[in-house]
Amino acid sequence: MSGGQKITESVLTAVALLRQNEEMDEDDYRFHLEGTSRILNMVPEFSTLGGVAEAACWLCLREDIYVSLTTQIPLKTGLDCFPNSVSICRNDDYSWASKSILNLAFLLKRAFCEPRDPADVALSETEIADWNASKPACYRPIYFRERSREEGRCFPEVLTLLPHHAVGLQYYHIAQIVLNAIGSRNVVHTHEYPAESRARERRIRHHLFMVLGLATSNERAENTWFTARHCLAVWGAYLHHLADQNAALEFLEKWRRRSGWKTSALIESLQRQWRENIEDD
Repeated sequence: MSGGQKITESVLTAVALLRQNEEMDEDDYRFHLEGTSRILNMVPEFSTLGGVAEAACWLCLREDIYVSLTTQIPLKTGLDCFPNSVSICRNDDYSWASKSILNLAFLLKRAFCEPRDPADVALSETEIADWNASKPACYRPIYFRERSREEGRCFPEVLTLLPHHAVGLQYYHIAQIVLNAIGSRNVVHTHEYPAESRARERRIRHHLFMVLGLATSNERAENTWFTARHCLAVWGAYLHHLADQNAALEFLEKWRRRSGWKTSALIESLQRQWRENIEDD
């Protein structure tokens, strides 16, 4: 990959698919992620060409988002060309899901850089709020039912009209989790901190339940299951109630049967974190 002129959309697509297969292994060494990031940064205009090239770019970006979420490091992929992609500029129903994905990507790049600029994070917060306020009416769930442990429903039921509606909403809720999670680093430790910390955890759990509910309620939106799995890897420790924990484990087992993705290491990690939380109490 010494020259951008040697890289074709076929090469990008092949490496993107190899990366997706690589991620299925519990021992993810991210070799192909490095390759996709280099290609996109060398030939950023791929994201504006439409067709297979642009589809591969979005696949690569989502893979980079998953790694950024689970490692808390900035994205490696340059984002400057994505706002000019066909998926964004056509401004149709589907493009709003792409905008939500891109909002999270910019947030991760801004939130996990060192030093973090509060003004950049505030810009992302505004962009995310604007997306939620301006999204088309079709993004409203066609059926919604609050979660209820008493009724054996630990995740809300959030049925959307089409899969991309579920994707757009899910990325919005992930962005809200990130904003709440990073906000705690700047809180001054006073007598009010414990109450604020508990409130922050409740907000994180609320959005995590929405992420999981969007996945389980929309079987056709396969990508939402990938994304929910990664969110459990990062924020599953916030689930303190046994019923919620068991529901998360059932979700991972169902995901394993659906996808073939190995989940044993993640399950062991979550169970260890939950035990440690009990010991800390």
